[in-house]
Amino acid sequence: MDARHEKWGSAELIIIKDPKTRFEVHLTTFGTSIVKVFMPDKFGNMGNVVFGHNSPHDYRNIGGYMGATVGRVTNRIKDGRFSLDGHNYQLARNNHEKHCLHGGIEGFSYKLWNLIEVDNQEEPNQVRVTMEYISVDGEEHFPGKLTTRVIFTLSPMKIQWEFFASSDTPTIVNLTNHSYWNLDNPERTVEDHILSLYADRYNEIDELCLPTGIILNVDHTGLDFRIGKRLAETFASFGDVDNNFLITDFNRKAHPLDVIPIGELTCQRTGRSMQIFTSEPCVQIYTGNFMTRLNSYGKNCIKHNAICLETQRMPDAINYPKYRDEVILRPGLTYNHKTVHIFSVLQ
Repeated sequence: MDARHEKWGSAELIIIKDPKTRFEVHLTTFGTSIVKVFMPDKFGNMGNVVFGHNSPHDYRNIGGYMGATVGRVTNRIKDGRFSLDGHNYQLARNNHEKHCLHGGIEGFSYKLWNLIEVDNQEEPNQVRVTMEYISVDGEEHFPGKLTTRVIFTLSPMKIQWEFFASSDTPTIVNLTNHSYWNLDNPERTVEDHILSLYADRYNEIDELCLPTGIILNVDHTGLDFRIGKRLAETFASFGDVDNNFLITDFNRKAHPLDVIPIGELTCQRTGRSMQIFTSEPCVQIYTGNFMTRLNSYGKNCIKHNAICLETQRMPDAINYPKYRDEVILRPGLTYNHKTVHIFSVLQ
């Protein structure tokens, strides 16, 4: 793997490429974001399979969390409120002026992270990129000074990221990556993509996509992806998807930091396929329902232009006794989350 980095406006851009497979990944320190992922299709044509922007300025002004690291807490927190150790906290209500979404007004997605290291390892053939952000106590009204590191490990046809976080006082943490994937063509929808997901339960949501607290079974619904389903079938029988799914085999892991396979996304037209492995108990599936509000690389997006697979812990966990310990981070402990994407080309 070859690696180089350069100034990219106010941020830095790191470009990693495998000469043999032509697999290429672009990362930026703005929001610790995945900017581009180039891979071949079954005809040998190269294409970028993620959405993004042309500059840090566009990432800030257009938004959409494209490819970004989301934190301190991904997803929604009801009414932007939570209590911890007898203290009540009021966060920004940046989601319909009602709930806190993806860490608040800016969160981690709009911060300039520090590039700590680009380590090109010839044996094994991989590149490790480490970035760090220190969130001060009270930032976005969250308690505690939180130090977060993201380590990307890039190898041929494979992306791995791992999050580490520590705090000097009790706080809450739930990080994810928010890449928008399209394994076909950025001008087409993902309706013909086939999604397999090893999850038998999902969160019911209300009209603002906030979990209601009710966990439903996927049996006999458009959200049963256990044997693979075209997204067009789901849109026809269920509608738009913006739901959190609970991974079936999560509790069978031998070690908390082990990653297990949770699903696969495939485009038969191009032959591109992506397997997902994670250490986390959940994955939020978002099918680009509001992408008409966005553009990517200067072109207007369309509804269902992409799909996000956001590995995470239970959304709004801090407000549910059963799940709150999943997201509470105390001094002396380390939050850790690992996700792996393995790409292949089917003939």
